[in-house]
Amino acid sequence: RAEAVKATEAAEVVRAEAVDAMKTLRSEAEKAAEAAEAARAEAVEVARAETAGAVRAEAHAEVEAVKAECAALLERSATVTAAHSAAAALLVNQLQELRETKEAEVKEASEVAATL
Repeated sequence: RAEAVKATEAAEVVRAEAVDAMKTLRSEAEKAAEAAEAARAEAVEVARAETAGAVRAEAHAEVEAVKAECAALLERSATVTAAHSAAAALLVNQLQELRETKEAEVKEASEVAATL
């Protein structure tokens, strides 16, 4: 009978140790799950940051391309404006010469008419 009591007590001790071991394992499993979730969340943030960085780099490249295109357009505009200005000045000179020629012709015609 004493041996049965000792065996029962030993079994209780083993059972209590098993319960403690299970609690410890459960706690460690929960901590591991939390660590895995934190690692996943960090990986998501890193991926987002990398994606945002790539998007920013692409947008920056597009902005630089647009700036270069605008500079080229401004240069072309300046060239066209200069050509238009030169053409307008030439036209003004030609019109002035034509006016002077016509005035001379009118004066000459008046003088001829006056002699008749």
